[in-house]
Amino acid sequence: MKFPTLIPRFKHFLHGGDDNPDQWLKYPDVIDPDFRLMPLAGCNTFSIGIFAWSAIEPREDVFTFDWLDDIMDRLAAKDFRAVLATPSGAKPAWMSYGYPKIHRVTRDGRREPQA
Repeated sequence: MKFPTLIPRFKHFLHGGDDNPDQWLKYPDVIDPDFRLMPLAGCNTFSIGIFAWSAIEPREDVFTFDWLDDIMDRLAAKDFRAVLATPSGAKPAWMSYGYPKIHRVTRDGRREPQA
């Protein structure tokens, strides 16, 4: 081997993509087929949590990790790897309403309205 592997005892090429199970928490029957299809696609590594802020913190200072624990356990059971992302791809609605100064500002200096 010309170069050492990044992950000891993992001699495979890391191949996968983004997985967003947090977007399907209200529809858990969507998640099971994803886990069945992952190995069929030849994937072994998944980025998790990119847009998950609202699932992790549904209300200010209220945190829920049960769903994330379940997904991570299911990935581990299949010997998949997870890249845990910073969940800041989308801010939660409570933040937008409670802190209007976080809204984007347009080129002409006007703050975008609440959604």
